[in-house]
This record gives sequence, structure tokens and C-alpha cells, in this order.
Amino acid sequence: MTAPIAGRVTTANIQTGNPVDGTTAPYVIDAANRYEVVGQLPERLVGAVRPGMTVVIEPDIAGRVTAVGSTIDPATRSAMLKAEIPAGPGIVAGRTTSMSLSGPAPAGAVSVPSGATAMIGDKTIVFVATGGGYAIRDVKIGGSVGGQTVLLSGVRPGEQVVVSGTSALKALALSR
Repeated sequence: MTAPIAGRVTTANIQTGNPVDGTTAPYVIDAANRYEVVGQLPERLVGAVRPGMTVVIEPDIAGRVTAVGSTIDPATRSAMLKAEIPAGPGIVAGRTTSMSLSGPAPAGAVSVPSGATAMIGDKTIVFVATGGGYAIRDVKIGGSVGGQTVLLSGVRPGEQVVVSGTSALKALALSR
């Protein structure tokens, strides 16, 4: 047998004399310069995620989506997502990790440092600079990655938001 990629054989599921069929992989090879990440894509994102979109896994290693399943698993309510990432420090085959997806933001969305968002009750808010102080704005979060949060509504492009001291402003707002 000829290996389709260069790398290191990490698992051999074949023994001398046993038949080889197309339903199982006889060998698992860790590629020398890249890895495949397999994850569960929530049902609500099926149709919105496409091959070529960017994925980021801890510790900040970026790759790209290579395939998105079209069948929802009834037990997990998710579809399979595959992505390719380069080899890097801290990457170990078989380890569980979290994966973030990024794609084009919807029109009108803005990106702010994640520290700018706060919670008051069950509402996500940011403090926006006004002429004489700060205003509380309810916001809708689209996602977060790499210390940045995408806001789908509540803040317009160009507006200044508070990124530090939000807990003090929140305490003042709650005391009123």
C-alpha cells in the first residue's frame, strides 16, 4: 500500500491475512505539516457555514473549513464539520479542543474588544460615550474570537465604547 500523504503512522487497524475493504481505514497517518479537525456544527449554523471559512482552535491556530455535513444527528442536533489546520506548538492528535468559526459579518455589525460587553440582569450591554458621559446600550452578540466580540445591533460603526472600568459604570447604573 502507498500512503496518500507524508507523515507518521499512528494507528494500524490491519493485520496480516485479514481482508481490506473500503469501510475502514487500514492505517491512520498524522500528516507532517497539517491536521484535520472534526467538530459538531450546531443545527442553527448548517447552511450558513461553508468550506473556506476560517476556524480558530486553541491556542490561536487558524485554519479553514474543508467540509460541512448536511445531515443532522438526532442525538446531538448537530452536523459534522471538518477543517484543516497547520501543525503548530500545542497541537496533539486526538486531543479535545474548542473551535471558533469566523466568516463575513452581517451589514451593520461592529467589532469591539470583548471587555466592552457586560451583563445587567439578562441583557448584554455596552457603555457608549456620549457628549457628557456614557449611555447604556442593549446589544445583540454575533460571536467572539481572539478577544473581539461582534455586535449585531446596538452600536453603530465609529461610536466609542468603554473597554475598561465597565464594572464601575455598571455599579453606578444599578444604584440609580
